[in-house]
Amino acid sequence: MTPSRIWLSLVIGGCLITQTVFATPPNTLTKNEPLLEPPPTLEQPLRFQPQLRAAAAKLAPSLQLKATSKEPGSLLKVIVTLAQPIVPGAGKIGDPAFDTLRAQHIAAAEHEFSRMAKASGFQAKRSLKFSPIVIGEVPSDTLDELAALPIVQAIEPVVKLKANRIEGAALMNADDLQTLGGTGSGVAIAIFDTGIDWEHPELPAGTKVKVGEDYTNTQTENWGIDDYGHGTSAAGIAAGLTGGMAPGAILWAIKVLDDEGNGDSGGVVDALDDVYAGRNSHGEPLRLVSFSFGGLFDDQSINYICDQDLPAMAAVLAQLEDVGVSVFASSGNDGCSDGQAFPACMSNVVSVGAVFDDDLGGLGFSGETACLPEGCTNTTTAADMIACYSNSGTYLDILAPSHFANTPTLGGGYDTQFGGTSAAAPYAAGVAAQIFGLRPNTNPADLLAAFKATGNAITDTRNGITRSRVEAVLAYQFLEGGGGAAFTYWTPVAVRSPGQSGSNWRTDISLLNRSGSIANVKLTLYANGTTYIYETTIPNSEQLFLTDVVAVLGLTKATGPLMIESDQMLRGTNRTYSISSFTCTGSFGQFYDVYTPHQTLSLNDEVWLTQLKENSDFRTNIAFTNTSGASATVSVTLYTRAGTRVGAFSVPLNPNSFYQDIQPYLSRYSTFVTGGYALIKVTSGSGILVTSSVIDWASNDATTIVGKP
Repeated sequence: MTPSRIWLSLVIGGCLITQTVFATPPNTLTKNEPLLEPPPTLEQPLRFQPQLRAAAAKLAPSLQLKATSKEPGSLLKVIVTLAQPIVPGAGKIGDPAFDTLRAQHIAAAEHEFSRMAKASGFQAKRSLKFSPIVIGEVPSDTLDELAALPIVQAIEPVVKLKANRIEGAALMNADDLQTLGGTGSGVAIAIFDTGIDWEHPELPAGTKVKVGEDYTNTQTENWGIDDYGHGTSAAGIAAGLTGGMAPGAILWAIKVLDDEGNGDSGGVVDALDDVYAGRNSHGEPLRLVSFSFGGLFDDQSINYICDQDLPAMAAVLAQLEDVGVSVFASSGNDGCSDGQAFPACMSNVVSVGAVFDDDLGGLGFSGETACLPEGCTNTTTAADMIACYSNSGTYLDILAPSHFANTPTLGGGYDTQFGGTSAAAPYAAGVAAQIFGLRPNTNPADLLAAFKATGNAITDTRNGITRSRVEAVLAYQFLEGGGGAAFTYWTPVAVRSPGQSGSNWRTDISLLNRSGSIANVKLTLYANGTTYIYETTIPNSEQLFLTDVVAVLGLTKATGPLMIESDQMLRGTNRTYSISSFTCTGSFGQFYDVYTPHQTLSLNDEVWLTQLKENSDFRTNIAFTNTSGASATVSVTLYTRAGTRVGAFSVPLNPNSFYQDIQPYLSRYSTFVTGGYALIKVTSGSGILVTSSVIDWASNDATTIVGKP
């Protein structure tokens, strides 16, 4: 459908709160205005990439309708995208030297356009530094004349925007990823909204909110302070100090909506260009943008990629993606099942729909759009049920939690009922910050692929469309596996070998597939300086049980770490036991879940092994597995039960190797202990697993003491 008019919906409650600012404000972004500076002098004449579009084809359909409905001579607010100037020399977007040269050519193009556009009565209001875009006003009856200029590539209207109005962490396992180090540390998130109350204890200026800027022209000081409440709540979900998805992340308060939740696309485009320019200038690099606003074209859902309707927005979004910045946008609260809102409909945006995070009882929602003329009701609610107001459609990307988020609001308090897709977008952006903090080299495309490939698959009963609800740990694990074998697991050791006191050790592996699809599985044993591989499949809802797995791999004797790779999520367990004259069928032995890569130890990580025993009844072995392809070293410090230090030693580990220190108290220090403990620290390398076995001398039954971070 070709849009003709633009209407926007609002599903939010809020009130205007007046506050006096006493805290030290955050830093401000540099607002770039090339047209306010003298035109640059170029070493070569200004040239443009060729274009053959007719003047009428340069006008967005919605702008054409506006022009015909206006009185002759009345001013139209427009965004003009110019032809791309040709920048001489080699380089790519994001390289400082190339960007500097590119900005000079863009500024020259904007000055040239401003000179040429005067004849049509165009009045420039704002210009961008890193995109050839000028925002201004033009008389309705000279719009065609402006479009006919060869330098003009596209003209679109300035459209109005409104806000789309945390316990979802548990649903997405974001709290689990936090415990594994995924706090978002080292990552900045720009919250495009009504600003942020940086006097709130969870969102303090300087330590949490480092950058603030106003693009609504409603504040005398450009600090991005919130005067409505919506942005503060969204920011708290993404990165609040105590309840945010990424409590270690830094926030930028980019105010594009005013004290009534209103704004326009011109302010957003302007802000995005400044954000691009300043992305590496305020400490932590900016990696994420979160939009919790939007609207519909002609009060209808948008079930297509809408870049052609808003080419200036598309250009600045693409520029951000080129330098590794992911943009998340709420799909909208219009209740449409056949499309979503702007800007979620754009190609360089991750659109996020909403699910409930728990049973919240029956909930009703008001509506004033064509999709929800009288609102909608969820008579029952449950975790992972799609909210009836959430927009959906072919181009929806992912789902995340919404109602009822308990999140900061203006004045230091909390909103216990914040929700809508406005909550879903910062939920997803917060998880993305966790992942970027753990894996800084992850790019936006790979991040989205991980979100789509993992998580809980939810089908919208309104249209039959299935999308993944964000699952933090699985998305991270997918990326750790490189996107091929989506899931990687490790069992510290698989063994088939005789031991002390007549013991004869074996290992069994169990793999349960509950993914909904056939799992293609590859087992790799690292032993005897060689890799041994076994490949198989596991049907859905079936368990593969490999008795004496080393023998399954074709070996009569071997000891080493076992890597398990699968294209589906598995539940894996390991049992290592002794077959001896005392127990002909084997004792219960050691039993533990397989490890995932994020459960390994990295440089300077420490774990404690407790309840160690070396005496006439028990013996202790401490084992180390290096799952990485590089050498590593661990230090071991042994203590008695009373805390007396017995001694310390280092263990070098080869890549993909297993080493077991047998009876370290006795063999190294000739010491008996009845309840000692050990401190293990990784002093070089990463990817280390630590386990300890306390073994009964009489039966060879082994108890596992697991060292997990």
